[in-house]
Amino acid sequence: MEGLGTEMVAPVAVGGEAVPAAVGFGVGVVLRVAVGVEVVPAAAGFGVGVVLRVAVGAEVVPVAVGFGAEVVLPVAVGAEVVPVAVGFGAEVLVPVAVGVEVLPAAVGFGVGVVLPVAVGVELLPVAVGFGVEVVLPVAVGVEVLPVAVGFGAEVVVPVAVGVEVLPVAVGFGAEVVVPVAVGAEVVPVAVGFGAGVVLPWAVGAEVVPVAEGTGVEVVLPWAVGAVAGGKGDSIGCLRC
Repeated sequence: MEGLGTEMVAPVAVGGEAVPAAVGFGVGVVLRVAVGVEVVPAAAGFGVGVVLRVAVGAEVVPVAVGFGAEVVLPVAVGAEVVPVAVGFGAEVLVPVAVGVEVLPAAVGFGVGVVLPVAVGVELLPVAVGFGVEVVLPVAVGVEVLPVAVGFGAEVVVPVAVGVEVLPVAVGFGAEVVVPVAVGAEVVPVAVGFGAGVVLPWAVGAEVVPVAEGTGVEVVLPWAVGAVAGGKGDSIGCLRC
């Protein structure tokens, strides 16, 4: 009887573990699940449980999408699954590429969302607007540093392979990684907030910190092998 405090068990695949679950009356309904799949009670609307199909061999983590209850979503086989959420402080599993290191990340509610990233990339927690974390794909083998663009949080920006990356900032005292030419010496510089900005310049050029009016440093591009000297236009050489 579906609705009178009793349980309704639906057919499940051979060998599937059947777990009581409910969808609206505090009673249980078990849905079909793949053979050999670990089944976790989950709910979709009334604090009770509903079990959804999941990929065979996938690690199943309780997640929720709207009522603080649990819902199991299919995930890629062999992928490391991390609980994440997209809107109610609960958890939602997102499929990720196999073998990718997955970090909790969020995009709007202080909870986590896992995005697919390139295999073998070092992932750092990053944020784009709520002080939470978002993992962005970056080029393989690139050294990734925490950076920020507006909320004192972190954003990972792809940079050229083999480039030495230094923390820099463009407006909020946070960090932004800018791609620079391969093999160039990178020097922290700033353009207006006492923070640093790395500018690309010719490979092999001698880099000299210079000031432009705020007591900070700006690296200007110049010809390869040219001798850096003081010039006019309110730009003074600090190491001449």
